[in-house]
Amino acid sequence: MNFAQKHDSYNGFSVTELKDIFATYVDKNNAMVAYRPIVTMLDKLNQAFLKEELAKAGNPEFHLEWITPVKELDFVIQRDDAIEIGNEIKKLGLDISSKLPEAIENRIAEHIKRFGWLFTHHFLGEPMTRDDILITVEKLMEGGYDPEKIAVENASRNASLDKVKAINSNISRHIEVAQDYAYMRS
Repeated sequence: MNFAQKHDSYNGFSVTELKDIFATYVDKNNAMVAYRPIVTMLDKLNQAFLKEELAKAGNPEFHLEWITPVKELDFVIQRDDAIEIGNEIKKLGLDISSKLPEAIENRIAEHIKRFGWLFTHHFLGEPMTRDDILITVEKLMEGGYDPEKIAVENASRNASLDKVKAINSNISRHIEVAQDYAYMRS
């Protein structure tokens, strides 16, 4: 964390300096590899504890959706931003393959700048291109993605989760730990 915070801006670095910083990051990341199985084991123990506590409380059902991340993951934020771009295109009555107005082109460029890395694997490979985002937008528009339906489902999930967390503070705390771990793992 200290390394990442120390290097929060990469403006002004030469390619060689950036390469050295990345090599240091890789070394630090590799040093953490030995601890990853422990975290996975702790996650499984936490889930087992939750199942046991729920059974003791007379609520034997355990739902994995309770321990999904509460914080939005980058790929979800990217999808939602792509949907907004698609909605702008649709509102203007344009076809995705037509010439798009400068404002939308700027929005696409900003999207690529912010989320382009999601198309790489550990930042290796080709980042997202304009064609990639247009294909994504088109698929989302065709798929009938319904953010309102998802909001209703999330509200229902959260209401169910609040009831479970109210059983006792141990259950509540272990659910929060599992949700945080799911976010960090993702």
